[in-house]
Amino acid sequence: MSTNRFHRLRELFEAASELAPSARPAFLAEACGDSEDLLLEVQSLLSLDRTGNPFLEGDWPELLAEGALVGPYRVVREIGRGGMGIVYLAQDTRLDRRVALKALRPGLQAVEKQRERFRREAGMAAGLSHPGIATIYALEEWESGQYIVSEYIEGVTLADELERGAVSLEAVLDIGMQVSAAVAAAHEKGVVHRDLKPQNIIRGTDGRLKILDFGLAIVCEPDGGAHSRLTEAGALLGTPGYMAPEQLRGEAADYRSDLFALGIVLATAASGRHPFAGSTAAVTLAAIFASEPLGLDHLQKASPRLEAVIRRCLNKDSAQRFQSAVELHQALEQVQAAGLDAPPEALPASAVGQLGMRWWVGHQIGIVAACVLLTAALWQVSVWVPDRVTLFTFIGGLAVASVIVTLRLHLIFTYRRNRSAIFRELTGVTPWARREDWSFSLLLAVAGVDIAGERRLVAALLLGFAAAYAIVFLFAEPSTRSSAFDDDSSG
Repeated sequence: MSTNRFHRLRELFEAASELAPSARPAFLAEACGDSEDLLLEVQSLLSLDRTGNPFLEGDWPELLAEGALVGPYRVVREIGRGGMGIVYLAQDTRLDRRVALKALRPGLQAVEKQRERFRREAGMAAGLSHPGIATIYALEEWESGQYIVSEYIEGVTLADELERGAVSLEAVLDIGMQVSAAVAAAHEKGVVHRDLKPQNIIRGTDGRLKILDFGLAIVCEPDGGAHSRLTEAGALLGTPGYMAPEQLRGEAADYRSDLFALGIVLATAASGRHPFAGSTAAVTLAAIFASEPLGLDHLQKASPRLEAVIRRCLNKDSAQRFQSAVELHQALEQVQAAGLDAPPEALPASAVGQLGMRWWVGHQIGIVAACVLLTAALWQVSVWVPDRVTLFTFIGGLAVASVIVTLRLHLIFTYRRNRSAIFRELTGVTPWARREDWSFSLLLAVAGVDIAGERRLVAALLLGFAAAYAIVFLFAEPSTRSSAFDDDSSG
């Protein structure tokens, strides 16, 4: 987004905010002219303005009356409206079930770009199958209008819950784990929501949370790197109070933008207030760029691990956030496993942390390979110089190497499959691994000394390998472990 466009957007928002709600639509229609994107962006900004918003509360003409039929769906009542559409409770007369019927708001039904976005929303959401995402049943075309038919979830939105203030930390952790799992399922299909906020998360009567409204979602196209980036940039689409800085700048967003929004949701749930403290969209927009998140002090005292997770989600630099919803979910699992009041631990999630983790895993694989090759070398030495010492060093080396390989493969497997347990396993495995490493290095040295009189070159190689192996586990291994885990603990 250019500087001129940003200032124009800011001017229009501030001017519209000073008008009576009923006067805003006409003013914006004239001020924005043919720029539909600019109009939508101002509407999006106004959606956070608590002083009143005609796009949320305004005098829209009635679209569907009670009892109206849309195909086989009979309207029961209106149950909600947002900046882009209206949602009705309806009865499916064929299958005798209640459904939610979402329609574009009056005025947008005739805009082809919005109709295409509506169709895209239905298609993307219909391709997602997860208990934490509302199920899409159909897209209906009826009397020149479009309607998305979806699962009706009886319950209250997270926004309604948070109106009463902060919730318990156990509830915050539960919200984070449920929503991050659902977001991970969407991201796995390449879908970025782009409008995660409490209003779009509903808790059913069974206590489960479900994500709603994929109206601003878009499919990522892999760019060959660690992430996938959106192909659409330059438009400020979403709710500004829940948008990542890169979105507010009009830049291309990716999966990590959803994690920023989820961080705001969790911070609000934990503290009872928006972490960037803005009461209007303009204040919040500026605060997201310039301010550090507020209201987390009590959380830091009560649960430093959970506070560290939330702060990482809220990092202004997307490279320093969790790099996927899966990583965020695993970090929350780690918090749950350790206990909310446990001291902070390492959370490998930043770009630096990810590089450290790859280096640590590569180190473990390298040690496994070295043990296998050096054990084979001890066998060959026992063939070349068949005496009791070489036989003993081979048998001992085989036993010790088997333990080393087993322990390190166990650590790799734990990291890959149950990352929340990796710190506990590291604590238990490291002393054993250190003893076995010393033993293996010593056996290599003994074999080298034993054959020095007959095979000088081989003996020198064995002594060199023994020294190199000792240097690796004494110095290199602590360094890789620190880069992967310890350096991230401050996040």
